[in-house]
Amino acid sequence: MTKCAGCRVRHLNCDTYSICTECEKGGRECIRLNVRFRHLVCPSERITRADYSKYEFFFDAEQTWIDTIGNLEFVGASNSSADASPTDEPENTVLDAAGLNAKPQPTLVEQPSSTFMPGPTSYSSEVQASGVDNDTPNYLAALDQVSHDPPDNVFVNNISRIHFHSSIEVSHPGEKLPFDTSLSYSGRELPIPELAWPLKSLQEGMLFQHFVTHLAPWFDVGDSKRHFGKIATRMAMSSPLLMTVILAIAALHHSRISGQSDLYNAMTLHDRCLNMIVSMLSDSDRANDDSVLITTTILHLYDGLESGNDLPRHLKGTSIFFPAEALYDSSQLRRAVFWLHLRQEIYNAYLYQRSVSTDLSNCNFDSEDESGNDDMWFHQTLYVAALVSKWAFGEAASQAQWYELCKMVDVWESSRPTNFDPIFFRAQDPENGRYFPEVCYVTDEHVAAAHFFYMAKLLLTTHDPHVPRIGPQMKSAAVAMQKTALSYVRTLVGIAVCNSFIPARFTASLAIIICDSWFTDRREQEALLDFMRGTSRCSGWTRQDAQEGLAKEWGWKEE
Repeated sequence: MTKCAGCRVRHLNCDTYSICTECEKGGRECIRLNVRFRHLVCPSERITRADYSKYEFFFDAEQTWIDTIGNLEFVGASNSSADASPTDEPENTVLDAAGLNAKPQPTLVEQPSSTFMPGPTSYSSEVQASGVDNDTPNYLAALDQVSHDPPDNVFVNNISRIHFHSSIEVSHPGEKLPFDTSLSYSGRELPIPELAWPLKSLQEGMLFQHFVTHLAPWFDVGDSKRHFGKIATRMAMSSPLLMTVILAIAALHHSRISGQSDLYNAMTLHDRCLNMIVSMLSDSDRANDDSVLITTTILHLYDGLESGNDLPRHLKGTSIFFPAEALYDSSQLRRAVFWLHLRQEIYNAYLYQRSVSTDLSNCNFDSEDESGNDDMWFHQTLYVAALVSKWAFGEAASQAQWYELCKMVDVWESSRPTNFDPIFFRAQDPENGRYFPEVCYVTDEHVAAAHFFYMAKLLLTTHDPHVPRIGPQMKSAAVAMQKTALSYVRTLVGIAVCNSFIPARFTASLAIIICDSWFTDRREQEALLDFMRGTSRCSGWTRQDAQEGLAKEWGWKEE
C-alpha cells in the first residue's frame, strides 16, 4: 500500500493501517490516492498557521477559484517523482475534479508529436492529446497560434468560454509524447477584444480622410511641418472636440463640392462642437488647450463656407490666444496657428476695410532659418500685407509710412529666392479671349506668397497719397492708378486659375470685389463672373451675394 497523502508531504513513515499512526496522532484525515502531483499540497482539512509558512505550495484559505464548465480530469504521471517512496508503484489513474471515481487510463496511441513552449521557461514540455472528438476545441492548438506569455484577459478572464473534453498528459523533460495533429480548433473561436476606435462608422472615416486630403492643405500652406494634416489629426484621436469640428467641416465641404444638398450631418456636428467648446471655455484650465485654439481656427472657415461670407466672430476668439510677444516661447504648433490666423485676418481686413487687430510683435523671424526657408519668405509677405492694412485703414496714415511700406515691398521682391519666381508666364491677350495672364508656380507657398505680395501692392496703389483728389490732373492720375490696380487684379486671377491652390481663388475674388466698378468690358466681366462661379464649384464657397453684387454693379439685366 502506498503512503497516505499526509505522510508523503511530511516525509514520514506510513504504516499499512486504514488510518495510519501518524495521521491518528496528528488528528488528520488519512487519505490514500494513487495519483501524483508534481507539487503536492497538504489535503488536510485541519490547517494551522504553521502549515501555511512551512509548505510553499499550500493554497491560501481565501484562494479564489474559477468556475469551470464540465468535468476536469487529472492524469497521473507516467513515472514517479524524486520524493516518492520506493514502495510506490506507478499507476495511470484518472480522477475527476473532486479526486473521486478513480478508473484505469486507456492506453495511448502514438501520434506525430508537437512541442508547446509556455513562455520563457527553462525547459520545454512535450504535449499529447487523445480521446478527443474532431468537433472539440483544442486548447493547446489555440495556444500555439498566439505569442508566448499571452495576456491574462485572453486565457483567464475568458477561460470559461472554452470547453475541455480531452485528456492531456504532460511528460517530463526529454520525453516525447504523441500529439494528434488532426485536431483543430473548429468549435468556438477565441474572443476578439473590442478596441475603442476613434471613429464610429465608415462614413466618419471617409469624412476624416476628406479633411486630410482636401482641407488640411488649405490650413498648412506656409507650414512645412503640416500641423493640421499631421499633428492636429493625431490630436483628434484623443480630443472629441477637435474630432467633431474636423468631421463637421469635412461634411459641409463634401456636401457642397459633390452637389449634395444634405447638410443635416454637418449642422448636427457643428452644433455639437459649439456646445463642447462653450463648456471648455468656461473652464480656465481647459480654455487654453491647443485643441480649442485649432477648433476656433477651423470654425472660422466653417462659417465662411456655410454663409458664403467671411464672418469675423471666430477670428476674435482666436486672437485672445496671441497677446503681445506671446510666441517667443510658444510651441511650433502655436506659431503655425498664429500665421494661419494672421492670414485669415488679413483677408477680413481687406474685405471689410479695417485694420488687423493681431499684435504684429509676434511676427518674429529670428527663429526661422533664412538660408532657404520658404515658410519664412511667405510669412514676410503676410507681415507686409498686415502692415499695409494698418496703414491704409488706420487713423494716422502718413506719406512717410507709405514710402516705407513701398520700400519693404521692393526689398522683398528683389531679395526673395529665385524659387519664388514663376516657372511659366504668358501675358494676357484680350483679343484672343485670354483676359488674364497665365502664371505657374512650383508650390502652394509660392502661390500664396505671390498673392499676398500683389494684394499689398494693390492696396498701396489704391491708397496712393500722391493721387490728387481735385484739380485738372485728378482724372488722368486716377486713370493711371486704376490701370495699375487692374493689372494686379488680373495677375491674381491668372495665378489662381493656373495653380491648384484653392485658397488663391479666395484672395483673387476679394481683389475683384475691391475693384469691381473699374471693369468696363462686358466680355471681361463675364470671364470674371465665370471665374467666381468656378471658385464656388471647386471650393464649396458659394459667394452668391458677391456674384449678384458684381452683376448689379456692372448694370447687367436680371437674366
